[in-house]
Amino acid sequence: YSIFNTIIEPSSLGNMKVREVNYSDVLKFYSEMFQRGYSFNYIKSFHKILQPAFQLAVDDNMIRVNPCYDVLQQFSSKIVKSVREPLTKEQQSRLMRFVKENYENSQNYVILATFLGTGLRIGELIGLTWDEVDLENGVINLKHQVVYGVVNGKSVFYSKKPKYNSVRQIPLQANLLRILKQYYEETWELSENSDILVGNLKGFLFWSSKGSLFSHQVLRQHFYRIKNAYNKQERQVAKEEERFPVLVQNFTPHVLRHTYCTRMAEAGMNVKVLQFIMGHKDVTVTMDIYNHITKERIMSQLPKIEQLEL
Repeated sequence: YSIFNTIIEPSSLGNMKVREVNYSDVLKFYSEMFQRGYSFNYIKSFHKILQPAFQLAVDDNMIRVNPCYDVLQQFSSKIVKSVREPLTKEQQSRLMRFVKENYENSQNYVILATFLGTGLRIGELIGLTWDEVDLENGVINLKHQVVYGVVNGKSVFYSKKPKYNSVRQIPLQANLLRILKQYYEETWELSENSDILVGNLKGFLFWSSKGSLFSHQVLRQHFYRIKNAYNKQERQVAKEEERFPVLVQNFTPHVLRHTYCTRMAEAGMNVKVLQFIMGHKDVTVTMDIYNHITKERIMSQLPKIEQLEL
């Protein structure tokens, strides 16, 4: 019932009768969910509920064809993959300037800066504790991640090793180190006295207004609202400055992680070092990003080409 109220009812699908729902309606519904910040894996699990429900309607001769049939594959290939590109340097710069001006005194600014400055996975950031952050030496000694799932029949947060057991050390660039030092001074006492406990872990960097760790969906929805606010202001500013607006697409924690990896590759970081920092099991994953030559990177090489004697 709560899922219907929060997800289905506000959507375009919410006011439709079962007989009226077509393939395109379901595809649009999944697209709306994704744009609202829900992950593909969540939509996939949602699909496992929706498809059998419509199949029951087929079996009862209410409808002839299941409108969910093959929708997920279409959605995955044409929609999800199209929004996984990293932010460009200009997009990242303008977005973070906007976030700093409007969210500097909130966790949103620090969370985005940490994602973009470390390349952490979402579970690694959610579970990040002050014990892992070495502000004196400017590194994160990543030891675990925190995920939300079912344990003994109950939905809870629990900790486990990072993906592929990639316990690793992540260097903190100067700007992020400064941000985290200030954030530590402002929040360490609250964090230390917090009742939030996951196994034997405590002292988390980030928590929601409800006094619990952030869920994946809540973080994505925060980012969705920030994206909308940024794009709205950017359109207005661009119009005043008589230029094209530098808009951003829906950015997820994965996109921010991909952006960090791209920035490091653009800076020429050794591929094996980058593989270790990212926690990639296979170096070919790192190489795929490392060798992704964007138009921006090509144009940056033109001055070198123009210096050649011809």
